[in-house]
Amino acid sequence: MKKILLFCLIFTLNNYYVLAQNLIQNLPQSAIIVRLQTNEHIINYHREQGHHHLANKEKIKQTKKNREIIKTFTEDWDFCPVYFFYSNYSKEIINKNFEHVFKNNEDYNLSNEEKTKLKKEIIIMYFGQTQGKLKFDALVLNDSKIQQLKKPYPKFIRTYKGLGFLKRNTKKIVRILNQKISWHYDNK
Repeated sequence: MKKILLFCLIFTLNNYYVLAQNLIQNLPQSAIIVRLQTNEHIINYHREQGHHHLANKEKIKQTKKNREIIKTFTEDWDFCPVYFFYSNYSKEIINKNFEHVFKNNEDYNLSNEEKTKLKKEIIIMYFGQTQGKLKFDALVLNDSKIQQLKKPYPKFIRTYKGLGFLKRNTKKIVRILNQKISWHYDNK
């Protein structure tokens, strides 16, 4: 009985490893999509309260942060194509509607070939709280249903937000992720 349980455990772990390797191996032919936050709920709250200056301040802050994320991925990510979408289009992305996905610039519409790449297995990433019991800020990796990846996939890269000198900037986080994904790809 112990041998059967051990065999089942090894078989299950091996299957998870194979699935992770398949996702990583297929990524260069597919793409990643980065979800950019809009913070519409915060902006709308400030507007409803009559604090239009706070709403504008929040919008400018979020726009600046999103531009930094786009710039960093454009300059420092080289493993596979990377595209972007705003968080208010999450339901469309889950339903494989990629009309609001863009590359480097909101005005750049994806070609049919690029949209076809997205129909394959993709990884969706966002900066924010991890899912699960223990929550912390990170660049979180998700499947096409925006569910956090499970081991043995790389699941997140911590930002160490709020920890002063340990805090990582966007550039460092993207470089670490690029190294992790490349390592998984090279060690098939």
